[in-house]
Amino acid sequence: MFKVYDNVLDRQMLNYVDSYVRTLPYFPHTSTTIDEGNFFATENLDGHQLFNFLTSVITEYNDKPLFKECPHVTRVYVNAHNYGKYNGGRWHTDEGDNGNGWCNVTILFYPQQWQSKDLGGTLFKDGDKIETVEYVRNRMIVFPANIPHKAQYHLNKKTMRYSIAYKMRGKLNDW
Repeated sequence: MFKVYDNVLDRQMLNYVDSYVRTLPYFPHTSTTIDEGNFFATENLDGHQLFNFLTSVITEYNDKPLFKECPHVTRVYVNAHNYGKYNGGRWHTDEGDNGNGWCNVTILFYPQQWQSKDLGGTLFKDGDKIETVEYVRNRMIVFPANIPHKAQYHLNKKTMRYSIAYKMRGKLNDW
């Protein structure tokens, strides 16, 4: 259903990305059109120099390509979630259209230091089964865009919970 990769960026790049996402402008956003916005996102960052560079990094892991051919980034942005049990995401898919749409793969990246006791991972739904991928700094999750998922609320009162979301079009290796 999804794959998890840890230690994706080197320490210097990770610290830069973590610091940089905190400086971006954020706007109310929601996971579905019927919900009121309860978290914040940046505008599309595709074409931004840093996020273009990161694309080349996140499409490989341990020098092995994750895609069969060069993928196309259709959208990239950063989500920022507020503290509180009512500030998680809503169940949604990402323009998947059963793998035939303009986005068939989603990649999430967690840039900041985080305590597991503060929750804040990503939940995935497969029928009645729900799995949680814990928020761990320098972790990347790769999954087909048509899988229902949502951000888990978090309990860290001191900061927002940031995640970088890449919407991609391409065929994954070994799926």
